[in-house]
Amino acid sequence: MLWFAEEAFEADLPPSWGKYVDRYGRVYFYNETTKASSFFHPMDDICREIAEEYRSAKQIGGFQYLITLRSHDINNGKTS
Repeated sequence: MLWFAEEAFEADLPPSWGKYVDRYGRVYFYNETTKASSFFHPMDDICREIAEEYRSAKQIGGFQYLITLRSHDINNGKTS
């Protein structure tokens, strides 16, 4: 999963976000619109969700099993 973390960190930034380096050499992100700054990539939460889905799928038998399970839930009226 190291490749995924590297790709996630280098992912394109959402609109209004920029990538900068502070005077200590640390990378941070800044949103021009909201004036928010963070040491975490703006897409970090989404990447964590994807990584968690990957781990869950791997534990229970792979993505095909997960897709089948979710399809069954949706067809039976469950939404999450």
